[in-house]
This record gives sequence, structure tokens and C-alpha cells, in this order.
Amino acid sequence: MYWLYKLKPASIVPALGPAIIVLAAFAFVFIYWGVEAAYSYIGIVFLLFSGLSLVNFALTLNAGYIVVALFQGSAAFAFAGRYSEMFFISHRFTQLATAVLVFSLAATMYLWFTKRLKWRVREILELAARPVKDTTDGFTPRPRPGGRANCTKFELTEFAAFALKYHIAVPYYETDRIVFVAADWLQGFLRLYKLRHDYSDATWISFSYDGNVTVNIGQHEYLKFKDSFSFDQLCHSLGELFGGFLDLYRKGEGIRIIDMMNDVREHPAS
Repeated sequence: MYWLYKLKPASIVPALGPAIIVLAAFAFVFIYWGVEAAYSYIGIVFLLFSGLSLVNFALTLNAGYIVVALFQGSAAFAFAGRYSEMFFISHRFTQLATAVLVFSLAATMYLWFTKRLKWRVREILELAARPVKDTTDGFTPRPRPGGRANCTKFELTEFAAFALKYHIAVPYYETDRIVFVAADWLQGFLRLYKLRHDYSDATWISFSYDGNVTVNIGQHEYLKFKDSFSFDQLCHSLGELFGGFLDLYRKGEGIRIIDMMNDVREHPAS
């Protein structure tokens, strides 16, 4: 099915930033301290990233991070073990690490292209904007009522775990409600690691335990749209979208939520 995309094109440069920084630092170390120091550095970096991937798994229960951690850990010994005594254990171990690297790299690329580890804020915004055509009412910095949801506290808590696992949103558990904050990869990890707590200026949807739904679209996300679409209509549509997500999850059809977002066809690095 074809539809007119309402978001501005995404830049993939920010997502490539960490890799560019690591490679630039590798080149710097290589030039000034030589081969062994450079490969020791890259091995340490891969091990640190591997540890972070395991932390990501512990926080989200997304098994894809185990695959990524295996790729990063094997890369540390496959690359650095050939040139750095720090990472050399034996030739046999280096060969084993290389074999694991090949298979885990293929699996990691599969996860990347199928968006299993992608933060989904752009897909959410695009789906919410699809029925909105009115451009007479622009951005308003205030939350809006988003209707009501019929679910139990247990169902809402289970849905929050699902949303985090598949990077749909980062849930904030409060006394009387759960707030789902939609985020890109940077904001997603900052919130996942509890490095950013305030969500007042972000895009979020809250479900209170008595059924009330409240919606806010942050100015940063609002400016990603090509036109100044009606803020009230966008918030209403976003509330209905997440209400629909919740209903699908309650019926055991969570996979359809992922299918809906994949159908938007955003770039894996967006």
C-alpha cells in the first residue's frame, strides 16, 4: 500500500557517529603508538560495547543484544588477538573467535536489516500522522487528553515490558499510571540507562490505572513533520494508535504491532 510520508527524511549520520569516533581514535592511536597499541585499544572498545550489549539485554530482555554482544566480544579477540599480546590467548582460540565472529556478524546484520533493535519513534510518528490532514492548528506545548483504555494494571504492565523489549517506547512507572516515552536511539539509551529522567518535553503517552489516556508530542518530534499538522489531531491519533497497540497485545497479537511499524519502511539507522 502506498501513502504520502509526512516526516522529513531522516539523517543516518547521528547513528554512525559512535563508529566514526571509534575508527578515528583507532587511526590516531595507530599513528602515534603503533599497531599493537591500536589493536589493544580496539579490543578494549569491543569488549566494553559487548558489556553494554549484555546490560541492554538485562534491561530490555531483547535476545538480539546477546547476539550483538557475541559479535562484539568475538571481534575483540579475532582482531586484537592477532596483533596484541593483551588479547592473545592461543592461535586456536583466535581461530575460534574468528569463526564465531563470522556467524555472529551475519546474525547481527540480519537483526539490523530487520530492525529488531531499532528504536521506533519515527514509525510511531508516521503512523500517528497518517490520518491527519488539517494544518490550521500548529504546535501547542501542552499534553492533550487521549481518550480511555479498558485494561487491567497487570495487562498494562505486561504491555510496558513488551514496548521496551521491542523499542516501541521507554516506560516510566508512576504511582497512578505508566508513561510510554517514544525515543530515537540516543534518547532511548539515555532513558534506558536512567541518564535522563524528565520527559515533559518529549513525546509520550500515559495510561492511568483508572483508564485515562494522556498524550504529548514534543516540539523536537513535531518539527520532524513536513507540515504544521494540527497538534490536537496528532495527539488524538497518537492516543488511538497506542490504544490500538494495547488492544492487539491483549489479544496476543503483538507481532502485528511490529508488522505495522515495519510497513512504514524507515531506514534501519533512522
